[in-house]
Amino acid sequence: MKKLKIIGLTLLILMMTTTTVFATNYSSVYVTGYTGTTDATMAITGQNQYGIATINASGAFSGFIFEYCKGSQKQYKYNEPDGGTKTIRYYMSSSCTYQLYVTKDGDFPVNGEIKNYE
Repeated sequence: MKKLKIIGLTLLILMMTTTTVFATNYSSVYVTGYTGTTDATMAITGQNQYGIATINASGAFSGFIFEYCKGSQKQYKYNEPDGGTKTIRYYMSSSCTYQLYVTKDGDFPVNGEIKNYE
């Protein structure tokens, strides 16, 4: 009986640590389609340090970083009327989640990525 309790406790600890190891540290999005098409990355959790959002396109794009913290929401907006690559350095609190929204404003696809580390 004692061995069974120890095995159960060991399995519980392993399951708890495994989910932490596989937490998402980055997410990406690729936007195609008509002008004005918007898509978003999956939400990631901050780590009390600066993270980076990078957006790349041959044509115009816009969008925002969406920050959700226990009932409050913020948006950091950006736009690039001539296209190119835009890198945004953003502080990400561990009590918040973050998503990168990208809107295709021109004829070319847009690629975006958000990471909770530099």
